[in-house]
Amino acid sequence: MIIKTVTYRNFKGLKEFTVDLNGKSVTISGANEAGKTTLADGIWWLFFGKDLNNRTDFSVKPLDATGAASQGAEVSVEAVTDAGTFKRTYREVWARKRGAEAETFSGHTTDYEINGVPASDREYKTAVAEIVGEEQFKLLTNPVYFASMLKWQKRREIILAICGDVSDEDVISQNAELAELRGILGDVPADKYRKMLDARRKAINDEQSKIPARIDQENKGLYTDDLTVEELRQQAADIQAEVSAITKTIASIESGEEIQRVETEIARLEVAGESKAAKELAKKRDELSKLQRDATAHSIRLANLRQQIVTKTAEIERHDDKVAALDCEMKELQRKYMEAYKADYGSLCPTCGQDMPAGRVAESRARALATITEDGKAKEAELKAAIESRPSLDQELQEAQEIYAAAEKSGQAFADGVKTLETMIRNAESDEPQGECMELTELRGKLSELQADTAAAAELAKAKQVELENDLSEIRRRIAGLESNAFAHKRIDGLKARQKELAKEWAQTERELHLLDEHTRARVRVLESAVNARFKMARFQMFRDQINGGVQECCEVTYNGVPYNGGLNTGARILVGLDIIETLQKHYGLSMPVFVDNAEAITSPIECDVQQVVKLVAVQRPKNLKVEVAA
Repeated sequence: MIIKTVTYRNFKGLKEFTVDLNGKSVTISGANEAGKTTLADGIWWLFFGKDLNNRTDFSVKPLDATGAASQGAEVSVEAVTDAGTFKRTYREVWARKRGAEAETFSGHTTDYEINGVPASDREYKTAVAEIVGEEQFKLLTNPVYFASMLKWQKRREIILAICGDVSDEDVISQNAELAELRGILGDVPADKYRKMLDARRKAINDEQSKIPARIDQENKGLYTDDLTVEELRQQAADIQAEVSAITKTIASIESGEEIQRVETEIARLEVAGESKAAKELAKKRDELSKLQRDATAHSIRLANLRQQIVTKTAEIERHDDKVAALDCEMKELQRKYMEAYKADYGSLCPTCGQDMPAGRVAESRARALATITEDGKAKEAELKAAIESRPSLDQELQEAQEIYAAAEKSGQAFADGVKTLETMIRNAESDEPQGECMELTELRGKLSELQADTAAAAELAKAKQVELENDLSEIRRRIAGLESNAFAHKRIDGLKARQKELAKEWAQTERELHLLDEHTRARVRVLESAVNARFKMARFQMFRDQINGGVQECCEVTYNGVPYNGGLNTGARILVGLDIIETLQKHYGLSMPVFVDNAEAITSPIECDVQQVVKLVAVQRPKNLKVEVAA
């Protein structure tokens, strides 16, 4: 777009001013505050509603002596270009309210015209955008915008779009020492692989930092005992043998061979008795004998019930130990799963040594994960079944305790019955004759003693049996604790092996990172050479070295080694900016007028392939603006 004429009316300090450029470059000179920058602000306001500093809230109306905006002034800027005539007008709105005699000021409005035809705000902006976008206008008309106002990321993006980037393969093919990188990168771009490598190094570092604590935790959780597993198993075998012997003893006591003989003799004598009283007494004695047997059986039943409670309690303890062991095994499988998931299965086939397809690598990982998952499901099902069976064990224990409590209460009834019958028998025996009945009395006494001794012996044996079984449960618990150490030691060995693997992986990442840095440096040389070849004066630093030996992307403009934003004088900044605009206009295929403020800093003719340059030169005299159109 080439500007032919621009007319300013009441725009800031310009009451009525027309610049006739005739489509050529011009030099506009004047003293400070004469309005040179206002001319450039007017062009920006005409097309985008902003000033050179990108502000929309600046005052376009002329100011009075007090610094307030003048009322009644209609502001407009109109430009005739090779792309058409554009006009923007900013005017006051006055309205007469209902019942009021005079009009009152109610605000401002902006009108637009394109080629003399009124247009809406949307139509106007669309028409301007079809010629040039706001960002492009900044780049192509302001020499200092690209190098000092644009973020370096955007500068880099534009430069790479102009010159084209350098492929990884181009860099590698020109540097034999980087050949190894070709196999490392595969189809992944170097910058993306660097991000992947950084993430991998972070993951390695995080995992390495956690391993010592995990090993320490496993060591603290180890079970300790004064005896070995073999010694404890021997003790368990000895106690089991004692339990078996006591079981046989209890069976012998409860069979009652001597009691049966005495009962048989008593029965014979009772049959031989002729006295009704003797028969009645015998009947009472039979009742007593039966009741004593029932009492003995009840005592045995109580002992059995106590034993059931002890056994059930031990069973619950073993059940809980099993749940804990299953939980440990589940955690171990989870750890193995994560190790298998993160494991590097390599890119070489272990059989032929050739590159293994990516699908085969994924297949190896999937197969390893499937095996662990199958084991995990089996353990999970076993753990779930064990957990679900716990309430039934608690219920069985509670029922056994309730039955024992009820049986203990009924035991008193047996004791009372025995006492009553013994009293009745003693009273009846005082009236019996001597002789044969005396023999019966002695036999019955002996029978009572045998029954009492049998019950006591059985009770004592069963108490010992319970004690031994409790000892056996404790030994089994200690054995389970020691055996669980094997899993812990296995996990510790696995963690130590993992430490070594991570150290090797870290060394490999260091090697790859070094190659990537060398690749970047080589790319820097190629890229900066290609970029700088597109410019006459401007030079671009696309990367900078870091303290740690790496390189970092950037996009800094320099001239003769001096940074654009770090010491370059005003004249050189303008010339370098014009050099950049020349290349940008060729790249975008757009020709825009370039506004050069502070042009007095340039002491030599401007030599750049730009169709229209508007130089704004500050001079002491004349005070009014002077326009000189190039020949």
